[in-house]
Amino acid sequence: MTETWSAALAGQTPADQPRGEHQPTPVDGGTAYGRKALTDECRKVAGTAKGARNDRLNRAAYALGGLIESGHLVESEVVSELTAAAKEAGLGKTETAKTIASGIAGGKENPRQPKERPPVNGNGNGHARPEPDYEDEYRRQYEDDGSTPEPPEGEEHAKQTEDPAAAGDPLGVVAEWRQEGSLVRYPTGIDALDKLCKGGLPVPWRVVIVGAPSAGKTYQLVCIAYVLLKSGVAVGLLCVDEEPEDILLRFGVLLGFSESELEARSEDTLQRLGEALSELPLRLYDATDTIITAGAKLDAFRKARGLAHAMLGVDSLQAVCPCTPADTPRAIVESNVRDVRLVSHRYRLLTIATSEANRGFYKNVADEESVDALAAGAESRAIEFGAKTVIGLRTPKGHADIAQVDVAKNRRHARGKFCLRLDRTTHGLTECPDPTSSPQATAERKDAKRRANVAAIQSDAKDLASIIQRAPGLGERALRSAVKLAGHRWGKDYLDSLKEILRGSDLGVRLVDRGQGGRCAWHVEPVTDRRCEDE
Repeated sequence: MTETWSAALAGQTPADQPRGEHQPTPVDGGTAYGRKALTDECRKVAGTAKGARNDRLNRAAYALGGLIESGHLVESEVVSELTAAAKEAGLGKTETAKTIASGIAGGKENPRQPKERPPVNGNGNGHARPEPDYEDEYRRQYEDDGSTPEPPEGEEHAKQTEDPAAAGDPLGVVAEWRQEGSLVRYPTGIDALDKLCKGGLPVPWRVVIVGAPSAGKTYQLVCIAYVLLKSGVAVGLLCVDEEPEDILLRFGVLLGFSESELEARSEDTLQRLGEALSELPLRLYDATDTIITAGAKLDAFRKARGLAHAMLGVDSLQAVCPCTPADTPRAIVESNVRDVRLVSHRYRLLTIATSEANRGFYKNVADEESVDALAAGAESRAIEFGAKTVIGLRTPKGHADIAQVDVAKNRRHARGKFCLRLDRTTHGLTECPDPTSSPQATAERKDAKRRANVAAIQSDAKDLASIIQRAPGLGERALRSAVKLAGHRWGKDYLDSLKEILRGSDLGVRLVDRGQGGRCAWHVEPVTDRRCEDE
């Protein structure tokens, strides 16, 4: 642009504007009207005090985003000037970039134009009125209440009304249903899941797939996305855990290419891959996007393709940069969960997000029944509360290509469990029996649990022997105190059981009572060779 915000601060002024009928005057890809708006917004951002800077920047980006969409500003200039103003205000680079991107994306949904003004002056003499001052014009149109246009906040942004009493009217939901028509469900290609969901996942809907690393979360997300693409659903995947080229490799395999072909990247392979991909309504977004910006881009892409529905995949809730600043892993997850709810409602999307599981969910496969898949999302239970369907994935020990699937939450649908076999060659998913449910597997699990219990008891018996060896001659009450001091919470019955084990154990020591007069005095003696002792 001819005049930058920094130049404006230095007191420089643009050349005189042409006079005549009021029309936007192009200035290096934008208009003088837009330039004045940009200068004004940047001044406000730079002068905002700590505590309100990010909000002020968001409002400015939103307001200018509407002018970008209507052709009054060039986006690269807006980003550059707002970034400089934010730096002047003391905002960090990462925070600034996210806020500007989110605000502009929201503002583009509401293009703004100057209001039409009469071509003649008020005395009716027919003389053309001089073109107004653009800064005054901008303020007159957008700042009658002392503020720039505010971006919508929360899921009720589409229902904003001048009458507070009308807010929350359920008839608004009825009107929304009437406009959308019957609820549409899309099969996922996983028959067991579709049966639980009355034939498929509805739109809009929110799904979270929870699991340990390598449990098959991204694998299942891509497989479902591919089936939806084939059904005519626009799909956007926000790829952070895996980069877009990794996700593209997965789609290439689903399209019939081998991994070796895709890695060789011959011209023939790339030509055929390009032709196959061009037929799919697919978009891959990377770590520079947030859930909010990816949702806005996907909605625009869906409309451009003339499609009825879209699915946004998020991989993962822990890895994607939140739209609002977050200082802790928990805050990041909770911010992203809120954004998933927002875009799902705003753009009527089916959203499927992956989430890492907390370690309690998968650290001991033998105890899987005692771990709740519903509360398995890492960092925050907002994952559980923000989803309408929660799918937990586990990998049974010794079966790396099997995923035990637990549909732990399924609002208005059935819950259930099943197993899937992952074909790493074709990237396919097929239902299969649970390898851990056979009689032999059940017996092996019980035997393993028994051995683990025996090992734990023997370990406690050795600890008891060590306590007595350090203080030989302990009486019963003193022994219980020493055990407690050592950090054990053994009850009297369990302690008596350990003493019986030590009296006749093969642990290399033997417990003896050398007390007299009915008083105990516990000692531990080494047992070097039981055969000699028996003789």
